Amino acid sequence: MNSSKSIIVEKVAAFGNQSFPKNINSRNVQLNCPPNILESFQKLLTDTDILGASFKNPYTRRTEVIPSDPRLLTARHLQILARNENYNTNGTMNTALYNKTLTADQIAQLRCLVKATNVAGITYAHHTGGFKSQKNAITPAQKVIVVDQAGLQWQGDFRNTGGMFFYPEQYDHSSLPENYLDWQNQIYTAMYGIQRPANPENIIDVKWKGVKGKLDLDGVSFAICREFIESLDAIVSQGNYLADNEIINFKFLKAGMGFFAAGLGLKNEALQQFEKARLDGIALALQNIQELSKEEQSTRLGKVKRLELPYSDNVVVNGQRVAHNLNRIRALTLKLLGNDGWGDAEKRDAFKPNAGYINACNNCGDPHAMIGNEGGYESVDSTLASNSFLDHLNAGFNKFMQLREMFAPFNANANSNIIKNNERISLETICSEIGDTIDGYKMERGNYLGKTSRMFDYTRGDNRANVYLHLLENECPTPLTKLSVIYSLLASETGATLQKYVYANSDKAINPQEAQKLMMGFAQIDRKPDHGQRQSI
Repeated sequence: MNSSKSIIVEKVAAFGNQSFPKNINSRNVQLNCPPNILESFQKLLTDTDILGASFKNPYTRRTEVIPSDPRLLTARHLQILARNENYNTNGTMNTALYNKTLTADQIAQLRCLVKATNVAGITYAHHTGGFKSQKNAITPAQKVIVVDQAGLQWQGDFRNTGGMFFYPEQYDHSSLPENYLDWQNQIYTAMYGIQRPANPENIIDVKWKGVKGKLDLDGVSFAICREFIESLDAIVSQGNYLADNEIINFKFLKAGMGFFAAGLGLKNEALQQFEKARLDGIALALQNIQELSKEEQSTRLGKVKRLELPYSDNVVVNGQRVAHNLNRIRALTLKLLGNDGWGDAEKRDAFKPNAGYINACNNCGDPHAMIGNEGGYESVDSTLASNSFLDHLNAGFNKFMQLREMFAPFNANANSNIIKNNERISLETICSEIGDTIDGYKMERGNYLGKTSRMFDYTRGDNRANVYLHLLENECPTPLTKLSVIYSLLASETGATLQKYVYANSDKAINPQEAQKLMMGFAQIDRKPDHGQRQSI
């Protein structure tokens, strides 16, 4: 134990219970954390003075000790150490709570990493409204699922979660933290597993705390896509605790679009483009699910049979509502969930009952403070905590919650729809899988992105080319995997530019002539059954 060091964990403003209601099972609460995030957390705290430090848990009133061995750190430690403030309305880093055991940069990294985790559980909503609206009782109280999930932030510190998508005009600006670019690149890779784009193309001008720069809208969409997938995963897992005849209405609330984004000063067209980026992220998430097999779709959707996007129908770009964005989301939802699957995007309270469904929603939380932040009815976060019992989602209070390994999000390493590394597969199956991709591309041409290509939709130019180079040179142990990556490269909507980068910068990457030969040879493979004689690649 580091007896010379102790840190402070404050009790969140909305906390008010010392025991669990009888109708809530605290042991069914799940703290969901991707393996790579836990690994990054353990690595971050290695060789820091916080290891072995003690703190008094304000919820249990007991002294706890941070493990001296970083390998023993868990997602619960990440939640407690990152979200240790009573409340936070300005996004600044309260370094005093850590008693010089961590630097400001390390604290900021904690708060980014914790965003990739969430806590989900079943509770009962007894009211709606209260935040900028009338408070109304729900009688009897309705069973709901809540996912406490931190949102993107552009507030009083440039190292808040939204900072990964900010590109200042001058990195030597006096207001920016030292080595800010390095910090951005490191935390982006830690959170998303890919390189941060050096020169994003889909951008808007912003001025964050007096610093002019650009905001990467594709990056924001990518982050929202991940939020949606992670929240859905948590809700599906909670669905296992419902009765067989209970089905779920998923209300995906806005997070980071209002108070947390106020620091950017977005107005008019820029604000609407920002809102549109959120819708694009949701559509991307649904598209990713759509591309899975029927069996995988069923696993990813579980008992979720309806989707709503409250307060999402007000996006106007160039003087017109972007109805096509919502229409796209609606079409994808209906295809995935059936004719009753699309709720709507109108203004509707998260806890307003929907006959025949168990409501499930994401709480728009704060990475600086546990669920409930301000207390009362000052925000969506504190309103949900006031209109239901959510203390059991607090990792400090609920020592019984399960630590659950969140599934790996859609990416090249963990979720290729074409083939897993070293998997033995027949030529007939190869022809069927990639042949379908080729046929689809021929039908839709420039609007079509290959299955693998779609995974890298948010990097461009040199950075995107680097992804393909890495795959071709390091992660293609079989001709099939290389062929899949090559076709994705050729079929992508920016293929000409990418080919230029790839072929000019690597003598290991296959050249255009070899690629063409491979594609022509593949097209001539006989697709007839092999009558039991399986060949493998």
